[in-house]
Amino acid sequence: LSCVSDILPPFSAVSEPLNEDKSHFLFISHFKMEAGTEAALFLDTALGVMAEDPYHPGNDLLEPVFLDTENLKSVGELKDAVKMSENMVLLLTPNVLRRPW
Repeated sequence: LSCVSDILPPFSAVSEPLNEDKSHFLFISHFKMEAGTEAALFLDTALGVMAEDPYHPGNDLLEPVFLDTENLKSVGELKDAVKMSENMVLLLTPNVLRRPW
C-alpha cells in the first residue's frame, strides 16, 4: 500500500479548505470478501499520511476516512456517507462492480 502517499500528496499551508458540507476527506469502497484486509490497511495508512502532514485538510474532520466496517451504523447511511466525502477510492477487485452497494 505504498501508493497511498501518491493518492494523498502533501498539502501546503495555502491548500484550499474542504467544502463545508463534507465530513470525510476520503471514502473507501471495497468488496469485503475480496479486499476487506486491504481496505483496513489502506485506512490505517491514509490516516498515518494525514497525521504526518499538519496542513492536510483531513485533520480538521472528525472522521477523515470513511470505511464502512469502521464507521457505518446502518446501511441506510451509506449514500449519505458518499455524498459527505470529498474523495472516493474504489479498491478494484474482480467482483466489486457486481455487488448491490
